[in-house]
Amino acid sequence: MYALRHEVFKIRLGWEVDSQNGREKDWFDRLEPTYVVARHDSDFNRATGSSRLLPTQSPYMLKDVFPQLLNGHAAPQAPNIWEVSRFAVARPDSSVTFGMNETPASMIGEIVRFVRRNGVDEIVTVTSVGVERLLRSLGLKPQRFGPALQIGNVRTVALRVPMDDAAEWALWGCLEADLAQQQAAA
Repeated sequence: MYALRHEVFKIRLGWEVDSQNGREKDWFDRLEPTYVVARHDSDFNRATGSSRLLPTQSPYMLKDVFPQLLNGHAAPQAPNIWEVSRFAVARPDSSVTFGMNETPASMIGEIVRFVRRNGVDEIVTVTSVGVERLLRSLGLKPQRFGPALQIGNVRTVALRVPMDDAAEWALWGCLEADLAQQQAAA
């Protein structure tokens, strides 16, 4: 996971991040975050995607590293609002996937599943405008705090994304609670 983060944030995006021995870690990793990690099909030790989730009541990237992306808005701080950071996806093996990759969408689905199960009503994130487009294409409703800014090699935005029934329905085509009731009745 840390090697993937090095490849994405240091190499691909050109961000000024602390990397040692080809592994990117920062001090937010010491705050006991929750991670969503996608593993390679044939090599379980190799991450093909990763993200970090932190409550906004403690330090987090948008508030403490990228406040300029808030565009003058107060940084959210509430138990039901979490930050998703370090969302990283390996480039697909084009010989196998023809350049297409399902990892980002499946990771977003797992993030939504986790936050909904844990009482989170909204996520905030610092991401590229490309990921913002992906969120919209999946049926989510991201809202920008302000305009995109160039950070490293990428146009970067700060978003808030509601994690409500509509988000769950957009990604799964049903609500997990309804599915559980249907299975219990069967």
